[in-house]
Amino acid sequence: MDRYVIRGRECLSGKIRISGAKNAVLPMLAATVLTRYPCKIYDAPALKDVAVMAEILRRLGAVVDYRFDPEAGKPYLYVDPSAIEIHEVGEDLTREMRSSIFLMGSLLGRLGRVRVAYPGG
Repeated sequence: MDRYVIRGRECLSGKIRISGAKNAVLPMLAATVLTRYPCKIYDAPALKDVAVMAEILRRLGAVVDYRFDPEAGKPYLYVDPSAIEIHEVGEDLTREMRSSIFLMGSLLGRLGRVRVAYPGG
C-alpha cells in the first residue's frame, strides 16, 4: 500500500485526484431514472458493471454515452433518461451484476411498476 510520510512542521498544500468509485456510480446511474432531464456523471470508472448498467438503461430507452466537457477538461458519462417508458429489465443483463437491483426503486418511482429478474454477480 502507498503511504505518505511527513516530517517537519511545514504546512501542506496541493491537490490529489480521487478516481470515481463503482459503488458510488451505480446508484447514481439508477437514480437518473427518476428524472426526465439529462444528467452528467463525472469520474465514472470504465468498468464492466458500469457498462452493464449503461446498457440496461439504454434498453429501457435512455441515451447513455461518454462525452467530453471542454470547460471542465475531462470526460463524463451522459445519461438522458427522458424517453424511458419500459418497466422490465431483461434477465440477460441483470444476471451479470447484483447492482441491477438498484433500478427497482427508481423504475417503481417513475413508472409505478417494475419487473426485474433475480440479480446475479
